[in-house]
Formats: sequence, structure tokens, C-alpha cells
Amino acid sequence: MFAISTYLTPPKEIIAAFDAKSLPDTMLSRYTALKGHGATVRYVTLPAEAHGYASRETLLGVLAERINWFDKYVKNAPHQVASAP
Repeated sequence: MFAISTYLTPPKEIIAAFDAKSLPDTMLSRYTALKGHGATVRYVTLPAEAHGYASRETLLGVLAERINWFDKYVKNAPHQVASAP
């Protein structure tokens, strides 16, 4: 699969409920695998949206999610150094 220990910041999974390109079940499986290995991860489902987010409410919600994630895990995070695999 992939090496969870190489993640420097927790991943965020944002998926549209009716996305035909990034299947919600696949993304949920990835989320479950990460969570099962002890990773900090956030999974967000956008109801009534397809692959291209369209509604103003969704776009503002996604932007808020990204800003909050950035502030928590990047902007205010302590300095980290990647370890060799």
C-alpha cells in the first residue's frame, strides 16, 4: 500500500458523495486503513456533489476545511524532519 510513517502532516480526504472519478468507497477504505494504523486523518463527505464541486455552500465548506487543516497541521505545527524509509 504506502508507508504511513512517511506522512509529515495528517492527510485529509474530501470526497463528493456522487463522485464517479474518486469512488467514495475507495476513499473510505483508504481512510479506514490510515486510521487503523494510528494515523491522524480527517474524512469529509460532500452530500449532493459530483466530481466538480458546484454549490457555493460546498466551495466555502471545502475552503474552510482546508484553512482549518492548514492552520492546525502546517502553520502551527512543530518542525518535523522526514525519516528514511
